[in-house]
Amino acid sequence: AALRRLGREIEATSRASVTIDADETAADVPPTLASVLYRVAQESMNNAVRHASPSAVKVRLTRTASEVTLEVRDDGRGFDVEEAERRRPGMGLFTMRERVALVNGVFGIESRHGRGTTVTVTLSLDQRGVV
Repeated sequence: AALRRLGREIEATSRASVTIDADETAADVPPTLASVLYRVAQESMNNAVRHASPSAVKVRLTRTASEVTLEVRDDGRGFDVEEAERRRPGMGLFTMRERVALVNGVFGIESRHGRGTTVTVTLSLDQRGVV
């Protein structure tokens, strides 16, 4: 529900259409993980509309018995990930990586000029040993 609301807000304030495809079982994740997923989705979507001028942003949330995966894909202008991380340390990409790392998740980002950006996060539902 929170992702759908966020999608409506992004659509209302940008020119991008937003599609949310959320597995209904994904709604049943621990609050700490849900918070990480929401914040990464929020940052990814905001970055897309702020910097990439996409016509479409697609968010997909899936869950298996052992993990939950978030994918945020846009068809915007794309960028050089390595250059962005060198140029702006401590900004959005760093923050997303840190949030995911704090719950022992896997963060990935792929982007190419003219081909959009995809941010992927996979979190284990077994959080034993995570501080």
